[in-house]
Amino acid sequence: MTIVSQKAVASAKHARKLKDYIEGKDALLRDCINVFEPHRAFEEMAETRRAAGHDRPSRRGAANTVMLHQVLAFLPEEADVNGGPLSPEDCMRYAREYASRRGYDAHQVVLALHEERCEEDGTSRYAVHLAINRTNLDTGKRLCEGRSAQAKRDRAATVRALDAEWGLRQVVEGAENSRIHKRQPHRAGAEGRILERAARRGRAPEEASYKYNLRKLCQGLARRSANLEEYRRLLGEWGVASEVRDGRIYVADMDNDARSFLLSRLDGTLAGDALEGTFGRAAENARLERLRSEVQAAERRAAEYQAAKEAYLKAARRSCKEALCRIGESEGSKLKDLPRLRLPRIPEALARDAEVNRAVLGMARRVEAARCEAASDLPPSPMRSPGGSGRQGSARRPGPAARPAPGRGPTGRAAR
Repeated sequence: MTIVSQKAVASAKHARKLKDYIEGKDALLRDCINVFEPHRAFEEMAETRRAAGHDRPSRRGAANTVMLHQVLAFLPEEADVNGGPLSPEDCMRYAREYASRRGYDAHQVVLALHEERCEEDGTSRYAVHLAINRTNLDTGKRLCEGRSAQAKRDRAATVRALDAEWGLRQVVEGAENSRIHKRQPHRAGAEGRILERAARRGRAPEEASYKYNLRKLCQGLARRSANLEEYRRLLGEWGVASEVRDGRIYVADMDNDARSFLLSRLDGTLAGDALEGTFGRAAENARLERLRSEVQAAERRAAEYQAAKEAYLKAARRSCKEALCRIGESEGSKLKDLPRLRLPRIPEALARDAEVNRAVLGMARRVEAARCEAASDLPPSPMRSPGGSGRQGSARRPGPAARPAPGRGPTGRAAR
């Protein structure tokens, strides 16, 4: 079950620390309820309290709780970083639904999601922190949930109902509820004592315990493997012997192979579904990397193609310009003596390019027209005769006079 906890914010120092934590750079996601300017959410909440008179205690001598700081901490097994079903966006939706059921949607609320990491064992989990302003925007009264013990039970009941709807595991009071945490080094007895002694002597953990090195190596290689077969192959390449017995994986350092360790007990993040989740993320990352490489290769090929096309068209235009200049210099020569267009050979990759073919055809027509105009053994084009242009410059020559019809005079009348 998701763990819910609450602290009352009754001092300016506590409020400032909460603001710094929620607005800090480590937050993965943020959201607000009933806040107009998220970048100054805490200032807005302070203004609301002043307007409602809630910046002062309700009676003399009493502490003034201005906000409630609640935390929804999800089990490590539920987070997608450990192969669970909850993504950061899912956690924020859960928190908003929780706030609505608790009636906090009538208040100003700031939410921030953090990935909290246990420094001692390296385990990560998601937690949503809620800063809830006590002023009710509908009634103008302070938020009051009754006696603290009953309010705590009510919050737990709300979370229990939500967990059941979301399909999350239920926490059992007094029992180990995290399979990941209970298998970590700080609970491993002898190894924990070895690491403590090493820390007191100023020695690094990897120098004090080969088991520590084995764990770190298994963790790192799991994030690079898409399946169990690839994982075992990488382990072997890095000097770790692995064996599957009764569906369970055992590993041993080849330099210290006197003892093998059950992988799920060596590191709880590599147990069962968590290991499969790690493989799934590694496979997805590899797929995305392949797609990224393919896109980059396609973009590189397109750029190379465009550069080759521009270079060829530039060379072709230069050849066309040179041919036209030579034709102008040789004007009045016979057609066969006038220069022809000599274009560079079209690269095979551009042979079917429509733009290139149109440009080459246009250049060839332009040069051939210039040759015909400059040739002395061809009549001038009627389209360019001095008498005008078009059909006006190509008027027909007058033909012989029409003979009159027999029996009629020149005027067409009958002869006498």
